Amino acid sequence: MCDRLSSLPDSLLLDILSFLPTKEVVAASFLSKRWRPLVHYFWTLDIHERHFPGGEVFVQFVDYVLISGDLEFLKNFGLNCCYLEFLKNFGLNCWRWNVPNDMINNWIDVLINSIVEHLEISIAPTFQIELPSSILNWSTIRVLKFKGVTFSSLYSVNLPSLKVLVLDMVRLPDINFLPMLLSGCALLEMLVLTELDNNHYGPMQEIKRLNCLVATDVPASLVPVKVLSNVTFLRLQVRLTLYT
Repeated sequence: MCDRLSSLPDSLLLDILSFLPTKEVVAASFLSKRWRPLVHYFWTLDIHERHFPGGEVFVQFVDYVLISGDLEFLKNFGLNCCYLEFLKNFGLNCWRWNVPNDMINNWIDVLINSIVEHLEISIAPTFQIELPSSILNWSTIRVLKFKGVTFSSLYSVNLPSLKVLVLDMVRLPDINFLPMLLSGCALLEMLVLTELDNNHYGPMQEIKRLNCLVATDVPASLVPVKVLSNVTFLRLQVRLTLYT
């Protein structure tokens, strides 16, 4: 039987692969020699724990894919680190297994040195994974979505390309983390803040107006209405629900 899929142009095949989990994308490269080179140009990595039988396998897979490109594991798939030159979107979801914090930070360092524009990290809050401050000094990133992670400190923010920021069940070091964070997001268009956990003691610094902001879903107690005066789509949470 004729393999009609393999006769499609690369652009269409890449679109088809983009709907598959990363693990299945790699497995699909076994279908034919025609498919294998496409993995090098695959621009989306969405790694979810539900596709793995255990935490050790999950960690090994992510570590191999992002860092250990010279290992035989990846050579068998015709895959190596050079494909990170084309990676645009990356997602990591882990709520069952406690991944070592330093390993996650190593993965993030690799991503920051790539051309990733869309990053989503979702981890169980009970693991108290602390993200490095370097993730908030990233010139190419356009979308950041964090769930369940922790920031312990913040010294500087430079996110000149960021358009979308979503913080869900995120632990913040203090109440002034947010003003400092938003001060480095001049082009921000969408802001979502839900179930934040932060220290409310002490005066809060002024949050400057975000001129490009279009849509928000934020606690009224954290973001003054005057900052949102130019927003087209607005949802204010009356009470700030703390995650504990």
